[in-house]
Parts: sequence; C-alpha cells; structure tokens
Amino acid sequence: MDEELNHVIDESRANYLDKDNYDVIVVGTGFVESLVAGALARVGKSVLHLDQNCYYGVNCSSFTLNQLSDMLTKPNDDSTTASVVQPILKNPYIYYQQPPTPPTPAQLPTQVEQPTPVEQPVATEQQTTTTTTNVEESTTLDTNDTSVESTTTTTTATITPVVEKEKEKETVKDVFKVGRQFIIDLFPSLLYAKGALVQLLISSSTSKYLEFKTLDKNYLYANGKLHAIPSTKGSIFKDNTFSLKEKRYIMKFIESVRSIVGDNSSTEENNTEEQEKQQQTGETLESVTKKYKNFVEFVKSYQMSSNVETFILYGICLIHPRSVEQVTVEEGILSVLLYMTSLLVYGESPFLIPYYGYGDIPQAFCRLCAVFGGTFVLDRTIGSINFNENQYTGITCSAGQPLTSKYLIASPSVLSPYIEAANLQPQYTKEQYSRCILITDKVIVNSSECSYITIPPNSIAGNKSTINVYQMENICVARGYVLIHFTTLSNGATARDDLEAVVETFAKKGCLYRDIDADSNSDAKDSRPNIIWSGYFNMDLNTSIVNNKSPLSELMPKGIFVSSDSPISASIDYQSQINEAKSIFSMIVPGVPFLEKVPDSEDIIWNSEEEQSATTNETTTTTTTANTDNSNLTESNNNDDKQE
Repeated sequence: MDEELNHVIDESRANYLDKDNYDVIVVGTGFVESLVAGALARVGKSVLHLDQNCYYGVNCSSFTLNQLSDMLTKPNDDSTTASVVQPILKNPYIYYQQPPTPPTPAQLPTQVEQPTPVEQPVATEQQTTTTTTNVEESTTLDTNDTSVESTTTTTTATITPVVEKEKEKETVKDVFKVGRQFIIDLFPSLLYAKGALVQLLISSSTSKYLEFKTLDKNYLYANGKLHAIPSTKGSIFKDNTFSLKEKRYIMKFIESVRSIVGDNSSTEENNTEEQEKQQQTGETLESVTKKYKNFVEFVKSYQMSSNVETFILYGICLIHPRSVEQVTVEEGILSVLLYMTSLLVYGESPFLIPYYGYGDIPQAFCRLCAVFGGTFVLDRTIGSINFNENQYTGITCSAGQPLTSKYLIASPSVLSPYIEAANLQPQYTKEQYSRCILITDKVIVNSSECSYITIPPNSIAGNKSTINVYQMENICVARGYVLIHFTTLSNGATARDDLEAVVETFAKKGCLYRDIDADSNSDAKDSRPNIIWSGYFNMDLNTSIVNNKSPLSELMPKGIFVSSDSPISASIDYQSQINEAKSIFSMIVPGVPFLEKVPDSEDIIWNSEEEQSATTNETTTTTTTANTDNSNLTESNNNDDKQE
C-alpha cells in the first residue's frame, strides 16, 4: 500500500523543478521581462523564467506563415484559464489567392476527330479561385481546398497545347508549401544605429547572438507619391522634392537642433562652436521646452512650408502617437537628433533590422540569462500567487509545484486577474493596434527591397493615425515573395476598416495565376504587386504605468512588479521599454550597473593554472564565436566618427 502511494506521489511531481526557491521569478518572455531577467542574472541573482507558451517572445514573437494562419483561423479558446497569455488576435480576416490545381484525367479534353474545324479555342481557360475568410463567420480555413471553376472543351483537334499550359500551371507554387521559410513578426520595428537598444546589445555583448542588416531606404508618403528620405547633406541638395529655399530651411533646422542639444557626436571644435551659438542665441533644450508647448509649435516657429513641416514631423521625427500635438518639444528634438546621428554609422540608412525577425531580440537576452545561471521553463505559468498580508511570498505554478521568491515580475496580462481580485486600481494603460500582413509577388512600386514607409494622417482615405509600413524581400521571406507589414493605432471597428483602403493603394487582389493568353488588358497599366495572402487583425497591448517614481507602485503588494507586454510604443525604437526595464532592475538591486559588459576571456584573471587549463577549450570557442558574430556592430561603432 505504501509503495503504491509513493508511486502516485512521484508521478504527480514528475514535472517538478529540482529547486523551489529563487531570488526572482519572471513570468513571460516578452521584451521587458527578458531584458530584466538577463540583467538580474548578470549580477548574480537566481532567476526562474516561466512562459505559458511553447515559444519565446509573447507579443514580440515571430511565426511562420502556417503558424500565423492557424492563429488567425482558429478561434480563441474561452475555456482557458485567466493566466493564459496567448496573443489574442481580434477581428481576424484572411484573403488567400489559391493557385489552380492540375486537372484530373477526367477533366482532360479527349481527342475526337471532327469533320470541320473547331471554332472554340484549343486551350482551356482555367480560372483562378480566390479565398477570403472572415473568422467571425467561419473559423476554419482549408488551405488544401482545390475547388476550381473550370470550363472544358469536349472536342478539340489536338491535346498538345492543353498539356503544355497545364504543365505551366503546375509549376506555380502554393505559398503554404514554403510557409515555413517565412519569419513573420507580430509587431516589427526598427533599431536606430545609435539607439539605446543597439548600444545595449554592444555593451552587454548580447549582439553576438544576433545578426543585422541595414535598411535599404525609408520613405515618406506625401501628395500621393513615395519620397525617399535623404540620408546625407549632399543627398538633401540633390533631392528634387524640395526647392532650394526649402532645402536651406531643412539644414538650418537640423543645425539648430544640434546646437540646442549640443551634439556629442560632433568634434571638439564643432562642440565649441555650438556652445558659442547657444550663448549667442540663449537657446537650450530647457529654454525651448519652456517656450513652446509641443514639438509642432516649435517646428512652426521656423515658418517653413507645409512640405518641409511634414518632412520633419513624420519623416525624421519618428514619434507617432494618436496626435502629433502630443509629442513634446524635448521628445521631438531628441528624436530628430537620434535620426541624424544614426546616419552613416553602419551604412547610409540610420536603421538596422535583424536577419531572423524581431523575436530574436528577447531570445538573445534570455540566452544571456541562461549563461549566468537562469532557469527557463516553457509551457508553464502561474497557477496562483501566495501572499502574507501585503507581502508577496511565492507562487504555485501550473504544474502544481509551490515556488518561493523575493520578487515576481509579470505583465498586466498575467497579473490583471489578481489585481482585480484584490480590488487594486489598474496599473497599466491599454492601446489597440490594427495590423495587416501581406505576402505579394513583388515590391511596392518605386521602393527598395527592404524599406520603411511612413504614411502621415489624412494621406489615404482619411486615415486618422500615422501608418508604418515595413517591406522585406530578401530576409524573413521565401524566395520569390515579398513580405509587407502595415501597423497603425486602431480607430475603426476592425483592422480592415483602418487599413484596407491603404493596402489597396499599394497592392491589388489581382489574378496572379492568370493564363498567359487570358485577357489582361485591365491590368496592363497596373504595376502594383499582387496580393497572394493577407491577414488582418487587431491586438491589445498593455503598457505599465508603475515605476519607482510613481505613487501607484505603493498600491501593489510588496515584491510584485508589473512589466509592459507591448513590444512597441509611440516611438519606433525600444527606448521606453529599456527605461522600464532599468527602473524595475534598480528597484530590486539599487546602485548596481544595468547589464554590465560581459568580460572577454583575455580579461579574466584566473585563480589557478588548473582552473585556467580546465576552461581553456570552452572559453576559446565562446570567444571565437563572439568576435565573429559581433564584428559588424563593434567595428562600425568604433569607426562611426570617421564615417560622419
């Protein structure tokens, strides 16, 4: 009897962790959580990192086309527990252009002798089918549906032309056959070459886990056309978009921004000149912040044309809240300066993009955490949270194991049920975003392969908020296809309401698989890319408002920290998420450097010859990998003064 009881107990604890006490338990592998976990493990804290999903990243994840299609077509399970934090894609809608299927033997025309010539064309025209799925009405998408409307000729003089055309159609690939070659981000963004995230990746040596390339071009959509944003002073004066007078205004504004802030990237001589200008004009960042109520007012004070104002507000100041009037003077000036200082660092473009999707970025910090002893368990989350009066003491995980820690870090999606149960005020703000993801046969007209497009408000069909467009052809996508992302703050009832008119401005639902001899006169002058697959959805993102300067932090039980689950913000870079991670870190370990650089092997002082001999092989391998993968970022960072 005792043996049977012990056997049952052992089975119930089969998935238990060997250790049940940690300094910090982090739930969710989103951007902020992964950043904090890596930083805490780096300073010696024992970290247990859980995620209820079987993949990393939460809302910062990347998926294959097949995975994303399943997420959009399968309904969200209402029976899941409150702690389940799978991405909730609202109002999903799919358009999918299916290729024609080869005809069965029964459909092939038969050869019959005719006494007179046949008037009907020899070649049978097989029409392309188009599938659209609205998940609210139908929750399944059969990607193998091969229903084709066809018209066959029962009599023909010869079968040879028909066989050639059907053979040609068989070469057309179904996009789902190469769906695993797509890396599709839920929320793509850009990294400034001189931005906080790139500097953090370099300083923490985390960049050795990642690979990047520079963006080819970034554009501004204005007056119905795409305008390339000039990247250098010379390219500004070569550009035909602005008049000579407008170009001078642009240069004057940029020089003014540099002098107001005191650009540290300039030489010592230039810094002296800028300080003299500050003394003459009396303008500093503090003074202009007090003088103007927002960045729009500051820009308008230069009395430039509307074209130049649009260029500055939406082309080089890439902060896009619901209203441009919400951008403060300080935010706008620093954003323009960041854009200008990021030029010519790794290339002409000021932006970097990861080769294998943005989901790799939080994973890089998870790897850093694991290197310094962090424990990761996927497919496991919080079952319940344990308190002693107003003090957090630990959790019981979804596997039933009691776990204790000094601190718990989790997103609002995880903690909201417990916050509401304790009658606490909401500790976060919620924003809904509209997304559209396209797969097309070619790039947008007059654009580069890897490019970024900004569409200001009221540019297309009265769009109320700024729309960001990311286009990728040679990375994150199968050969022969183009991946295009559309992102904006939600204003309509669904993502289709917000984005469909904009999408159809750049791409069309054309007959990609039209027969060669079919009548295509209607599309002869339409050079827009054809949409092969598109998915629309809305998604809610939560941003924490609790930090060490907020009185709201006192309302939370001691030991619990709320982290944002939003991988993006009004700015396209990750500055706000990094600031939040630093804030949480400083509350747990005050006065300790955040993500201090990992020492190179040659910088380590060994205690004994035996210890050095025992670890030589492993250290050599790690060092070689780090130097190889990190060379681009490091070398460009060191030489960027020369390039500028």
